[in-house]
Amino acid sequence: HKSQSICSQAAAGQSPDLNNQPRTVNCWSDNGVYYAIDTSRPIYNPQSQPPVFSKIQGALMVLDAQNQVVDTLNQIPIARTSNLNQWDPTVVSVLNNFATVEEYYRQTFNRNSIDGKGMNILGIVHALFKDPDGNVYSDNAFWSSSLQMMIFGDGDKEFKNLPSGLDVTGHELTHGVINHSANLIYENQSGALNEHLADVFGTMVDPDDWLIGEDVMVQGAALRDMKDPHNPNVSSRQPAVMAEYQNLANTPQTDNGGVHVNSGIPNHMSYLLSDGPNGVGRDKTQRILYRALTEYLTQRSQFIDYRRAALSSAKDLYGDNSPETLAVNSAFDAVGIVEGETPGPTEPNPAPTGQEQVVFLAADPNIFQQNGEIHYTLVLYDNGQFTLIAPRYVANTRPAISGDGSFGLYVDETHNLYLTDGANEQLIRGQNDIRTIALSKDLRFVAYTTTPEDNLIHVLNMKTGEE
Repeated sequence: HKSQSICSQAAAGQSPDLNNQPRTVNCWSDNGVYYAIDTSRPIYNPQSQPPVFSKIQGALMVLDAQNQVVDTLNQIPIARTSNLNQWDPTVVSVLNNFATVEEYYRQTFNRNSIDGKGMNILGIVHALFKDPDGNVYSDNAFWSSSLQMMIFGDGDKEFKNLPSGLDVTGHELTHGVINHSANLIYENQSGALNEHLADVFGTMVDPDDWLIGEDVMVQGAALRDMKDPHNPNVSSRQPAVMAEYQNLANTPQTDNGGVHVNSGIPNHMSYLLSDGPNGVGRDKTQRILYRALTEYLTQRSQFIDYRRAALSSAKDLYGDNSPETLAVNSAFDAVGIVEGETPGPTEPNPAPTGQEQVVFLAADPNIFQQNGEIHYTLVLYDNGQFTLIAPRYVANTRPAISGDGSFGLYVDETHNLYLTDGANEQLIRGQNDIRTIALSKDLRFVAYTTTPEDNLIHVLNMKTGEE
């Protein structure tokens, strides 16, 4: 045990970052090898056992993809060196930027890491990506909600030294904070709010200006400008007010309904709230908007919901008729996000066509006659014909049918959830606890209550299986 404590311990060296600035590198030393594992932060769990990846909690860590295409975590090693004072500058930049973002959220909002529960803050560097045509590129940095970490390309045509951008890192790690709070769905207005809040806290972490990506662009002043979304010198000009809202289709080719486009409207609002004519400054702005994110916004919140959330947060923090609450009203008014306005244009669902059919529950008369028990079957009525569409008894609860009648959901007698198209079926949830169900209009989500009864409504994503 004594030998292990000497050979495996925290260490600190010094090495240049991507901007050639000497930086402290907090790391982990194990038998002469130094790993990019920073255990110096207050979020670190001292019961961890570095450098074993699966036995570490609350550390900052960098993995090295070594210029390979990243699609899984298989065989991606923790970045390391044999010289305490000679590190890959990319690793140095990422570890230090991670530390800055962690410290910001902890000191400003008392947040315990990205998830609020002390998770590791992880990043993969030197990653390559493939576009739909199979072309390899490195012009990207993003938060992966599935891997729960940041992935950095080095930059190529549009960006340079991507991992060096503090506001870029703040932006992407904030997507993780959003993922673990409101979890705003990444499409249309909720997706634009997701991008907006990532921009806001990216500029709060790096508060020198209201620009995003100003330090990592090959050409142009920045990627976006929150003070002036129309700035001709940035690469992504945006609308600044609702009159300029762009109603884009919700497809990957059109930015999932303009999430990076229409985010310019609440972006400009946040600049006005902080530094506009009635501005309350950055500190109060960040506290109002963080509370709106973590206490009021939900997955499908729209711009008008954001206004209401920010107003509620300002009232909570500063009072109903405070200058801060009035400033929130003024900032949202200035960009046209006002009560009485409809949310951004949406695509209506097409009206169902075809022959009418009815699905209903019917008690099995044979069982009832034999022993007086009631067991229900699921029956389809179509043009005078009755067809049994579930091969088992079902619970005495309403089934859920898609608007076009192409499929339905039902709960069986043992409280499991099934999907059926009348000919084939699939078990969706088999934990014997479903009581009632409802299907969202866009067919993406199933809401359900459970047995025994409680006061919760659970939501299941039909596409991803996530709850």
